[in-house]
Amino acid sequence: MRGKTKVILIAVIFMLQLLLVKSAPLTLSCSVTNNCQGTPIFKMSAPANAHAENWSLNNYEYSVCCQAQGITIGNSCDAGTQVIRLSADTNAHAEKVEYAPAAYSKNICISAPSNALLSCISTTQDCQSIGYDACLATISGDANAHVADCVTDPYLIKICCKSECTSLTETACTDGLDNDCDGLVDCNDTDCTGSIAGAVKNQDGQAVSSADVSAKKDLTTVASSATNSQGNYDIASINCGTYSLVASHPNYAPQTKSNVVVNAQQQTTVNFEGSSSMVLGSSCEADCTFAADNIVHASCDTRNGCTFYDSISKSACDNSQPGWIRDYNSSHYVTCAPGSPQPKIEIEASVSCASGTLVKVTSIVLYNGKPVKLVVAACG
Repeated sequence: MRGKTKVILIAVIFMLQLLLVKSAPLTLSCSVTNNCQGTPIFKMSAPANAHAENWSLNNYEYSVCCQAQGITIGNSCDAGTQVIRLSADTNAHAEKVEYAPAAYSKNICISAPSNALLSCISTTQDCQSIGYDACLATISGDANAHVADCVTDPYLIKICCKSECTSLTETACTDGLDNDCDGLVDCNDTDCTGSIAGAVKNQDGQAVSSADVSAKKDLTTVASSATNSQGNYDIASINCGTYSLVASHPNYAPQTKSNVVVNAQQQTTVNFEGSSSMVLGSSCEADCTFAADNIVHASCDTRNGCTFYDSISKSACDNSQPGWIRDYNSSHYVTCAPGSPQPKIEIEASVSCASGTLVKVTSIVLYNGKPVKLVVAACG
């Protein structure tokens, strides 16, 4: 008997896990407003004791307006959920969906993409107390009813709706959809991570320990890992996508592998060996660059005369070029690499012509590694 009880408990736990995986909660919010920033579900002549009309008409000022984080709420009845029925397209009375037999034929619906589930009921209970996200409106009776919002002077019967996502995770990372309704699509979602692993060797085939291996998008480091004593590295979690992989060490010339593709839930193997192995003799310079490039490297700190003001300056200047200016904080900047923080000073320029015509030419140029707007003004 005790064995049977254990089997039953395991089965119950398994079924609960399936239910949890099937749907994840969203937050549907609705209100009656004359400035709808979401999706209008239907319209009202006033916030209380009102008539209703179809959302597509413009006779009434107020809308039942709904939105939800991570999904786009719609008002289509093709694959939507019925909210109420109206007696006409405008100047209408309402009846609840559960009323039978139905007296009205104008359906009002709320809809969502296929990755979300919507459900609505008519009830005299508080919406949130019975697990529903939002009160859309209230009605004065089961049928032939006036409508009102849920706050100003509400009726007893409430129209409650809730939304759920069909998945707790991003089930597909290349379909262009936000499967788990968290606002992140495909490779931007943390569910769509992969990994990069491999080995770093020098030109003699020996393991290079303490090398930095960084995955970059342009000049931005997305993730990095240091090699162990065997020269192996492992970037354990990185969003799927295409990266440049840079291996660097203060005593070697850096090596770059371009167009490294990381697939979701898969490990990409990238080895720096053979023609891409690291070559000795390219140590850090005093300006914190490698001898083989003109890029400031944070890993050069304290080597061969390279110094940064502090860890903030080191992080800000990493992957810049000597002499470039980078933000230290909101009020100060640093000149890379050895500069100390200096206050930002903004001076408004002005020019006027006593006679003649003021001629202005505007162009986008690079200044200290950043695009800036250059305005040249002269009197002609």
